[in-house]
Amino acid sequence: MVEAILQSMTTDGGWPDSIQALAARFARPCRDYENVVAFYAELLGLPVIGSFTDQDGYDGTIFGLPDTRFQLELTRQASGEPLPTPTEEDFLVIYFPTEAHRSPVLERLRGTGLEPVALTNPYWAQLAAIAYVDPDGWQVILALSAG
Repeated sequence: MVEAILQSMTTDGGWPDSIQALAARFARPCRDYENVVAFYAELLGLPVIGSFTDQDGYDGTIFGLPDTRFQLELTRQASGEPLPTPTEEDFLVIYFPTEAHRSPVLERLRGTGLEPVALTNPYWAQLAAIAYVDPDGWQVILALSAG
């Protein structure tokens, strides 16, 4: 079934005609909200495209991935609900077209003393991927594009 679904999808990078979506947002609650937001904004350099404070008990920051059509929303909830614990397979992947594009991000990360972490899936070695862990323990993989 999965193969049939994948074959029916477009291969040009566009959305299938059956999905008339304008944007997609991935949301994740944070334990260490301020430091996580700083990690994504200052160290990774993701553009902040929106934020909110005390919206029904939530604070949040929205990042463009890489533009407003694809978004990452990081939130903090005032009630202190239990939060998920990341595994080695929970990560965000950012693809760079060349090493020259990725290099400034790596320099900022290294400048803080952060060390890359080992990736468990050997696939990422094919894309010269380097992974770092954000202040909440979630991995961010910085890969070179496979094309």
